Amino acid sequence: MEIKTSIETQGPLFKHSANNVLRSAYQSGIQELVERGEDFLNKKASFRPQGEYLSPSMGGKSTGHYRRSISTQVKNLEGVIHDGGVVYGPWLEGKSSRNQTTRFKGYAMFRQTEQFLEKKFKEVMEKHTAKAVRRLGK
Repeated sequence: MEIKTSIETQGPLFKHSANNVLRSAYQSGIQELVERGEDFLNKKASFRPQGEYLSPSMGGKSTGHYRRSISTQVKNLEGVIHDGGVVYGPWLEGKSSRNQTTRFKGYAMFRQTEQFLEKKFKEVMEKHTAKAVRRLGK
């Protein structure tokens, strides 16, 4: 499972020295979004008292493997949150063909994280852009 966000910069504003300041602001904004998304996703994938995420082979204890598999990458105005390709990731998310034939429809952790980040995107990017504009004004 994976969530990806990216920003493209083009136009006359990005052909001058302001380019570095704005790119840096956007990179910082994407970094903050990815960190917030990772925190949100980690909370969703944490142990729950109801018995979710418990491994019967480990005596009913959570191994935490899936949560530890969640990682992020930020590079060149692109941020990615992924589960490292864990085989059962699509099943936990509810995107596997197995979910169609069983009662378990998935936890939709990545979908909820994506929705959370969509709500936070404008706020975070405006904050970082405003800092860049203040730097350019000096």
